[in-house]
Amino acid sequence: MVDRHWDQVSAAVGFDIRPTEGFTLQAAVDKGLLAQCDLCEEVGEKAFKEHHIETSLKKMQEQWEGQDFKLPQFKQTTTSYISGFEDAV
Repeated sequence: MVDRHWDQVSAAVGFDIRPTEGFTLQAAVDKGLLAQCDLCEEVGEKAFKEHHIETSLKKMQEQWEGQDFKLPQFKQTTTSYISGFEDAV
């Protein structure tokens, strides 16, 4: 989870829920975190999906780095199309 996710959960529960030294799950439970269990699950799932997308995008960018694409003209028009991506991994 990144700061925006911790901010969202913290705002919902009314206290800073970021993991810090000395902060325990019991302390969070004592402050009423269980009442926001559904929200915590929703934010956690969103954070996981966002991380997966960001990781996949970074991998794609690394694979395509240095890849040259061609933009040939389509027939006798002013429209171009992308070619050369067959070589991209």
